[in-house]
Amino acid sequence: ALNDKFTIQDQILFEVSFDSANRIGALEKLALSKLDLENNMFIGIREKEGYITEVVFGDAAKDLINEWLEIRKDDYDKLEVDSLLITKYKGHWRPMSRDSIGDRMKKYGQIVGIPDYRAHCQRKSRLNLVYEETGDLALAAELANHKSTETTRAFYCKPKSKSEVMEKINAFFR
Repeated sequence: ALNDKFTIQDQILFEVSFDSANRIGALEKLALSKLDLENNMFIGIREKEGYITEVVFGDAAKDLINEWLEIRKDDYDKLEVDSLLITKYKGHWRPMSRDSIGDRMKKYGQIVGIPDYRAHCQRKSRLNLVYEETGDLALAAELANHKSTETTRAFYCKPKSKSEVMEKINAFFR
């Protein structure tokens, strides 16, 4: 059962960070008051350079969030802290800090044998996967909140070999 605060929060963080491909700065600002559960997103989240964005998530994360909120209603902070992710510090519940989120991400890496895994790895993996699966660089750039597709291509997408490029071209002519 997912009734352990660390287990379910870790799962939520993993799902939301991967689904949304948002930066850690946005993940630390996931306020319950900005949660639109019906549409699977947090709205009005301030990100890098003051950019206001949505943090989207899939149905698996939605189910986990629903379960976590139910658990919190009667236990933990009784939903008094306006944050999706919480920690107890000196006897008081508070929003999970950027450092705590980063530490949890490092823990994921340790579990799977990647010692330098960090929050940005989730972002990079998701954006690369979106591009690889769809071939749509603009779609990956939009998810990343990049103003230019070139930023996405240069920093987030694995370069294709010439044989991969040729294979894709040949597929159009079959």
